[in-house]
Order: sequence, then C-alpha cells, then structure tokens
Amino acid sequence: RHSAADVGDEPLLLARQAPVIINPDRYKGALLAEQEGADYIIMDDGFQNPALHKDLSFIVIDGAVGFGNRRCIPSGPLREFLSAGLKRADAAIIIGQDKTNLSGLLKDLPVFHGSITPVEPLRDNLNVIAFAGIGRPQKFYRSLQELGFNLIKTVDFTEGELKQLISEAEEKQAVLYTTAKDYVKIPAALRNRFRVLEITITWREPELLTQFLLNA
Repeated sequence: RHSAADVGDEPLLLARQAPVIINPDRYKGALLAEQEGADYIIMDDGFQNPALHKDLSFIVIDGAVGFGNRRCIPSGPLREFLSAGLKRADAAIIIGQDKTNLSGLLKDLPVFHGSITPVEPLRDNLNVIAFAGIGRPQKFYRSLQELGFNLIKTVDFTEGELKQLISEAEEKQAVLYTTAKDYVKIPAALRNRFRVLEITITWREPELLTQFLLNA
C-alpha cells in the first residue's frame, strides 16, 4: 500500500522478496521483526551500523569499479578505511567481472562471484527509449543493447519528462524501458506506458555459497 514517496524505492524492491521493516533505529526495527515472527533479519546497507550484533556480514562489490581510489569520503567513495571494513567482513561478493584485481586484495576472505542477468523481456518492438536514475545507468543501457534492442535515446530520470517521453515514444514507434528501481517512482497513472527490464543474479558457484550460509 506504500508508494516510493512514502518509503523510498529500495524498500519496495526488497518487499518483493520478504516483509520489510523501515526504522532509523535498527535495534527497534529488529525487535519488531522478532515480534512479527522473523527467524532471520537481513539488513540492507547495514555494514557500518553498530546497533545490532551480526552473525554474518558480506561486502558486496561492483567488479567494474571495485573500491575506486580506495579513499574515504570526500576524497573517494568509501565510508571507512578499507582495512577496518575488511576486518569485520565474513565474506565478499563480487558482482560482474573483477576488473580491478579485487581477488588479490580479498585473499583473506571467502569470495563469491555473481553476474547480473537480464530476465528475457518481450521482443515485440526492438526500438527502445530507455531512462534511468540509478547510480551507473550505463549498465542498464548496455544490458538492453546486449539483448538486441535498438536504443533510440537514453535519458536520465526526471519525473517532469515522463509525459514528453511517452509522446516521443509514440512518435517514433518505440517502447519505453526503465529499471525496476525507477519504475516504482513513476506515478501509478502512467506506469502502464512503461516496461521494466527485470534482472536477477546468476551465481558462479551457487552450491559453495549455499554451503557457506548453512555452515554459518
């Protein structure tokens, strides 16, 4: 019943998989989860949060950019010194090709590998106008191209442009594609004009990851 304006976009995506609790106080959120009958609590973006004891902590890394220049904000992308974070991690997950030699840096941790795999979309019209507001939209655009779509135009997400995009797509006989994260931001009355490129993660060694979780 909530919209992205109420709770943000990521909780709506997480709610596809399991019940979601939002609370600035993670401890209070965990108590509510326990009252609601949860056996496990999975924290999104909770690695630096000290409010809860963690039985298992993963660092999830984009293989294309790694840790950037390995400096902390504002000089780089990190929230804390890399050495301190790695000491608290139980394992690492690298998404995509390891282009910055992360495996060498993470040699003291179990490392699991996954890749983003688009779910096969409709192919009734290969002409596409794509728009996205995610951090690295080129990944989304590249996925569409790899699926054989003809990208007529790519646009960074702004709500004010939606009706203009709909008119442009009709004029050029194209379909409008966006990400699942951006789709939930579109006003409900306009959503039927847009398609979503759904993605999933394909694991290189799913049985090893499963066994690691069960052992933990």
